Amino acid sequence: MARMSAGKFTAPTSWMRTVDLHWLAGLVEGEATIGRRHLAITQVDPEPLIRVRAVCGGHVDNYGNGKYGKPFTRWHLYGADARTLARMLAPLLSKRRQRQLEPLLTSEARYSEPLPHLSAQVREGVIQEDHGDER
Repeated sequence: MARMSAGKFTAPTSWMRTVDLHWLAGLVEGEATIGRRHLAITQVDPEPLIRVRAVCGGHVDNYGNGKYGKPFTRWHLYGADARTLARMLAPLLSKRRQRQLEPLLTSEARYSEPLPHLSAQVREGVIQEDHGDER
């Protein structure tokens, strides 16, 4: 499993496990909020979001009572790190979600430098698989 250092992802080897990436893609497909400069997932149960943070970094915050009177938890990732993760996830997501990622993927890097080990892997196409036009 990945190690955390000040909220940033640190790969235990050279790459995050494929199973983690696919699990995260499913969670993003069903639960994510995609903004121009961020990815976020909000849930009542914090456990999946703590796993997201362990896999790819970001921040997890707990909030008081939400819309239905229950406390909720939100994971979020901003800037270049969010763009790097979005590039990794895009081939695994539906066409609808890919369209939602476009503003994030084309936004300028203003808030942080990309995670170099992830960016290199994305450029080299290590994780991209051909899924055809099934979505």
